[in-house]
Amino acid sequence: MTENKKPKETDAVLGGQTTPKRGAVLGGIEGLKQRLKNSNQQERVIALQQAVQYGDEGLKLVAGATFGDKCELAKADQTPPEILALLDQDPIFRLKKRSEDSNWNVRSKVASNPNTPPEILQQLARDENTNVRSKVASNPNTPPENLQQLAQDEDTNVRQKVASNPNTPSEALQQLARDKDWVVRSGVASNPNTPLELLQQLAQDKDSIVRKEVASNPNPSPKALQQLARDKYCGVRQKVASNPNTPLELLQQLARDEDGWVVRKQVASQPKTSPEILQQLAQDEDERVRARVASNPNTPLELLQQLARDEYGWVREEVTSNPNTPLELLQQLARDEHEWVRKEVASNPNTPLELLQQLARDEYGGGT
Repeated sequence: MTENKKPKETDAVLGGQTTPKRGAVLGGIEGLKQRLKNSNQQERVIALQQAVQYGDEGLKLVAGATFGDKCELAKADQTPPEILALLDQDPIFRLKKRSEDSNWNVRSKVASNPNTPPEILQQLARDENTNVRSKVASNPNTPPENLQQLAQDEDTNVRQKVASNPNTPSEALQQLARDKDWVVRSGVASNPNTPLELLQQLAQDKDSIVRKEVASNPNPSPKALQQLARDKYCGVRQKVASNPNTPLELLQQLARDEDGWVVRKQVASQPKTSPEILQQLAQDEDERVRARVASNPNTPLELLQQLARDEYGWVREEVTSNPNTPLELLQQLARDEHEWVRKEVASNPNTPLELLQQLARDEYGGGT
């Protein structure tokens, strides 16, 4: 008579090498992994609850689960305490708990955290506190659909943050470009992903601050820049002069700006300003413009020689800081009547050792 043996616990493991604890599922750990690929979230959560039966290997599966599955796992009544303890150690899951804190300041910090996942940001986008929603509107992980929702927020600051977010969809930007508050429109104007046609529209905005943001944007069309280069406000023209994408012909025009030395100074500072324009600006009546020419790495040698003899000491000082100033000019400026000019010679990385030694003996050059 054949004896009926009680089946071993390992008999439940088909195809698995890990010896599970009591209650293991058919198919073992490999079977569990297959069940985690199920499209039904409820089935995946049940499988994760059973993963604890496989010790550390099973807990690794829990740790690698999606954020959504972890949330459902935490809410489920049958989830073992070992898994709940593991979830408490998960940094993303901690963010989830803090996102539900009664203190708005705690929720605000979660909303601004660059590691906060979209699922939590989606929840915080509906927060009652405007500071929290404002942080969500700025977060690079916020889903486009939530940014679209926040673009209609009653709070101006929230809408402004949406307008500035590089991930805001173009439909929302179109809406915000017509916002009644200039601060919101300025956010659209500064956004690097704002479409060209919107930048063209905002280049004609009634508020000069909005137009300044368009002039600073890296992507306005040549037509928009040309229009802004003739703006009645000096600050707008200055931003055009500092824009790295402003074409040379516009820089030439702005170098002759009669109403604002700050505009000409900005042209003199531009890395792309041509030697011909710098030649013109080296003769400028305003010493602040000439000083910027003196520090520009594109300034030709003959202009550096001219500016090294400028009547204003701080123009000569800028010559000493130019990386292209030759040794003979550094030697000349090392004997300058003004102490601060001589000190700048000592700061130039191209100043040779013997000249540094000479300056170290200078009564006013910092030597002892």
